[in-house]
Amino acid sequence: MKKNFFFFAMTAATLGFTGMVNAGDTLGTYEMQVTGNVLPQGACVVTAPSSLSFDNISPEDISLVGNGPKHDNLYLIEISGCRKDLKVSATVLGVADSINNELLSTQMVPGAAENVAVAFYEQVGNAHPVVAINTGHTSSSTINEFGTAQIIMQADVVLADYTKRATPGTIAANANVQINFL
Repeated sequence: MKKNFFFFAMTAATLGFTGMVNAGDTLGTYEMQVTGNVLPQGACVVTAPSSLSFDNISPEDISLVGNGPKHDNLYLIEISGCRKDLKVSATVLGVADSINNELLSTQMVPGAAENVAVAFYEQVGNAHPVVAINTGHTSSSTINEFGTAQIIMQADVVLADYTKRATPGTIAANANVQINFL
């Protein structure tokens, strides 16, 4: 970077000198534009699965959101290359279910299962708090001395309305996971 600056300074000095020679005794002003980028120190790298799959779940296997995840469908977010002591969390963004806005709505496709939604749970020891769609976030994880951290969530198909049973059909939904740097 010092070499570029030195080159830039020499170029500007040469242009100024040339300008003075061409202008004779008249001093002029010369417009100059400076551009560039400052890169963040230790830019983080985030890796996470691009999809989750729920195959062959019977209506009897779909439980209430408050019961916690019933199916083992981990969503592991790994963060690396960060500077130490930075804090990170995750937010799930998508269309909230019309019955329970903490859940991800399943898309209305031909043959869609009814009264189901997708819940995202944070895995914190033995606890599994719900990460509300669009408004919630996981608890903060601190980047360790190696520049890494993990955020572990579980996704599960749950009943949207706890007073009704699920009906068989297709389950499909789209969501984005946003990483929050705190």
